[in-house]
Amino acid sequence: RVFVHAPLEFRVQRIMKVQCLSDIKEARALIEEMDRRRMKFIRDIVGTDWTDARNYHLCIDASVIDFNSAVSIIAGIVQRTAKENGP
Repeated sequence: RVFVHAPLEFRVQRIMKVQCLSDIKEARALIEEMDRRRMKFIRDIVGTDWTDARNYHLCIDASVIDFNSAVSIIAGIVQRTAKENGP
């Protein structure tokens, strides 16, 4: 279980870039709606707070670690765990 998080302002800038948005209020509203849906889904399905780091094996701050590095870190952990635990 991996939790990739970032400060709100980083996420706003990222969604504006990825979705070619020019309105910061629209970007913030999209993020807030996604967060509400994610919070409800996790709470309804798992019964926990989706932002509680204790629910994850690994937490990565995407504002500090770029996406390619995060993928490499996660893939390395998965490969190492698979070798240690076998098929």
